Amino acid sequence: MDKKTIKRILFGLLAVGFLFVGGRELVLAGFSLKAMMAGGAGLILAFSAITGAG
Repeated sequence: MDKKTIKRILFGLLAVGFLFVGGRELVLAGFSLKAMMAGGAGLILAFSAITGAG
């Protein structure tokens, strides 16, 4: 595997983690800054993992 593939896999795993934390926080506490930041970070990392950008 080359560096780009490893980076995409790592970003994908991080995105899943951030989206899980953000989703859990949204369900438990409603809309809070922490939940929105975790969800936003997960979306950005997911986009980077899917497109290979970044």
